Amino acid sequence: MMKPMNLLAAAVLAILAVTASTASAATTAPMLYVTGLACPAHRSCTGKAAYSDRIRKIARVGFPSMPVSSGALSDSHPAWSPDHTRIAFIRVSRNGLSYTLWTMLASGAGQKQLTHGTAIAEEPAWSPDDKTIVFRSSPNGGRTFDLFTIPAAGGLARNVTRNPAGVGALNPDWSPNGKLIVFQRTKSNSGGGTGLYTIRPDGTGLERLTVGGMDPVWSPDGKKIAAVFPNPGPGGQLEIYTLNANGSGRKRVTSGTESTAPAWSPGGTQIACVRGTQIAVVSLGSGRVKQVTRPLHGLAFVDTPAW
Repeated sequence: MMKPMNLLAAAVLAILAVTASTASAATTAPMLYVTGLACPAHRSCTGKAAYSDRIRKIARVGFPSMPVSSGALSDSHPAWSPDHTRIAFIRVSRNGLSYTLWTMLASGAGQKQLTHGTAIAEEPAWSPDDKTIVFRSSPNGGRTFDLFTIPAAGGLARNVTRNPAGVGALNPDWSPNGKLIVFQRTKSNSGGGTGLYTIRPDGTGLERLTVGGMDPVWSPDGKKIAAVFPNPGPGGQLEIYTLNANGSGRKRVTSGTESTAPAWSPGGTQIACVRGTQIAVVSLGSGRVKQVTRPLHGLAFVDTPAW
């Protein structure tokens, strides 16, 4: 029979082993991104989407990418579930008029459609318990954009923001503790209502964090937000910044090349982004930048990394 102290030691070792395994999995989590091809202007694009997008996956930084989605339809805006077993994404119809929300397994199998009809669905993000997805949609023919939540297993979508005409809510991201959704808010013909905001998932507690800003995403510990702001001065080149969860303490992360679409690494020490025409990873400690995709030919492009 094992002695009590030996039992305790064995339990501690088991916990440490699980913790190490979880940390290792987090630091080696695969990155998703979109590669696409624009329909050439000198060709007829009738009956075709303006862009043909495909979701690809990089197993680890430095590894080659592999396709996750394929076929005649256009797939974009991938978002990992918190446990990295499923992917939410947007599928565009052949005629480019329908944007619907889908989920699939990490392998690309098990695809399931969550929204239907002609209302546009864009920019999905998962709740931390894997049960719900928030996304942007236009419920009134494009007069505004609202944030909606929908069960990840399928069901009815619920309008969270209920914006008046001319006010839009874009690029939502769910806080790690599940209490808030951060997003970009716009207002037609006025800068007065634009900026980064938070709202509770039930639609209450709307709060403004910043004037201006785009593409906000929470850090894994919920203490920071990464977002895109124009640099002060002539030109206003777009760069990645981090700020505290209350909107204070803004700090620039990138410089020299326009950078957009930030995505935190699972460990919170790096940020992936679209830098120029490629996907790059920026180390928050050293500022070192590593390009993780290769140059593409013709009218091809990359977009929306997810880590």
